[in-house]
Amino acid sequence: MSGSWRIDDVTIHKIVEIESAYTTIDRFFPEINPDLLAEHLDWFRNDGYVEGTGQLFLSYHSFIVETPHHTILIDSCIGNGKSCPVRDTWHNKSDTRWLDEFAATGLKFEDIDYVLCSHLHVDHVGWNTRMQDGNWVPTFPNARYLMVDQEYDYASRWAREHPEDTAMAALFQAVFDESIQPVVDVGRADFVSATHVLDPYVRFLPTPGHTPAHVAICVGRDADSAVFTGDLIHSPIQTRLPDLKVRLDDDPEQALQSRRAFFERFADTETLVFTMHFPAPSVGYLRRDGGAYVLDYRDPDGA
Repeated sequence: MSGSWRIDDVTIHKIVEIESAYTTIDRFFPEINPDLLAEHLDWFRNDGYVEGTGQLFLSYHSFIVETPHHTILIDSCIGNGKSCPVRDTWHNKSDTRWLDEFAATGLKFEDIDYVLCSHLHVDHVGWNTRMQDGNWVPTFPNARYLMVDQEYDYASRWAREHPEDTAMAALFQAVFDESIQPVVDVGRADFVSATHVLDPYVRFLPTPGHTPAHVAICVGRDADSAVFTGDLIHSPIQTRLPDLKVRLDDDPEQALQSRRAFFERFADTETLVFTMHFPAPSVGYLRRDGGAYVLDYRDPDGA
């Protein structure tokens, strides 16, 4: 499900690229066990768990934020024609769903003023660039691409520092060469801190752990009317079991602390939470539920 949400004087569009099963839940969350999973099946089977195969169902999408001042793309998904040696369905793909949904907003690539990167993993930077005349060029020619400086440094050296992990090293290097460095080479990148404030409507919130300088992105005039999670959380099961560690987190303990702090900050507030991988509608208000939490979903306007 795509769609749009209006919050005060801000409009937010969801742009979906892929909705699919990703991997088995025990591979994603190493600490989960059948008994723990069984306690949550009644709701989880309808919100991100494929019971027949034991897999997580995830959405991969971007958000476009239109404020009175700027038009901003948050996290640019997977992209077409990109190298992905660890996932065949992402490798050199050529479908047009993301492009079609972008066009359906009525916007053009030239309308994007900023591309904000919560972090620099393969499924969050792919449409940063596109192939043109044999070269990777910025997809959004008028945009400034904002990357946390520490994230860029981390992405630039990951492959060199992990040569033993051949497939992942190849992936990290491909992502850097195809989706990150080409933007830098043509002078479209701005390196900022994890507490960067773009303007009165947009600011970064440090949420390290998934990567060393991962950020959530808060939106609203001088208040947090909306927050975009990046990969701070991946699945609804993490709201019910907030201490679950994730295999893909660079520092699982630090990521857990960031999630806990995020939940405490935004639970039972009027901040609308925009997740990057939850199944549709992917958006809702975070509410306390005993010692855990639940995302009270909000469908797009007019849905």
